[in-house]
Amino acid sequence: MDEKEMKKAMKRIYEAWIGAVIIGVLNILYFSYLIMKGDPNYNLGSIIIMLPIFPLAFGVYKKSRICAIILLSLTILETVATIYSVPFENWLKANWLIMRGVILYVFFDGVRGTVAYHKLLKNT
Repeated sequence: MDEKEMKKAMKRIYEAWIGAVIIGVLNILYFSYLIMKGDPNYNLGSIIIMLPIFPLAFGVYKKSRICAIILLSLTILETVATIYSVPFENWLKANWLIMRGVILYVFFDGVRGTVAYHKLLKNT
C-alpha cells in the first residue's frame, strides 16, 4: 500500500466530511434565523435537502463511497434548483456561485478520496 496515496485519500475524506458538517450547521443557523424572523423566503424543499447532510457526513467519515456520491449529487441538485428558482442580483449570484463551486469541489474530492481509499485497501 502506498502510504503517500493513502494519506492523500484520507485528507480528501477528512475535508469532505468536515465541509459537510460546516454546511449543515450553517444551513440550520440560516433557516432558524429565517423562521424566527418570520421571513417567507425559505422553502420546504431546501429544508428536506438539508436534513440528510449530517448522516451523509457521517457516512463519508466512515469512508462510504455511496454516501460521498449522494452528498455530491444532492449538492449539485440543490445548486441547480436554487439557480433556477431564486432571483439573485448579479453580484450576489456571482459570490454565491463561487462559494458553491468551492463546496462542490470539496465534495467531489471526498468522492475521489473514498474511491481511492477503497482501491488502496483492495490492493493490499
